[in-house]
Amino acid sequence: MNFIDYSSILIVNNIEVTLTELLPNYPIHSTRIIKNEEKEEFLLIQATLAIKEAYIASSEKKYIFLCGSTFRKEAQNSLLKILEEPPKNIVFILLVSSKNSLLPTIYSRLPYKNLKKVV
Repeated sequence: MNFIDYSSILIVNNIEVTLTELLPNYPIHSTRIIKNEEKEEFLLIQATLAIKEAYIASSEKKYIFLCGSTFRKEAQNSLLKILEEPPKNIVFILLVSSKNSLLPTIYSRLPYKNLKKVV
């Protein structure tokens, strides 16, 4: 899987497998993964962590992976502004298992790639 250098949405079969494939392409010290460790649902607490992480200044590009099979509406709504106008050097990569798990307002703000493979 290729290195992605701009904020985007990746629609994938398996989030963990995709992370395993992608992460070796990114610098460890400037890559963050934000996901719910208990469920595959991205909640408001994860959105808050992502926003805080995005505002920690960095002179290098920082890649923030937001991972969840589903994203709660309140989490998505809290991410809207930062996805539309991210701080300098911040790249958001959303890993989801379905386009339908995102609100149209999120989906319209970022380019997406459907990487799902028919099994």
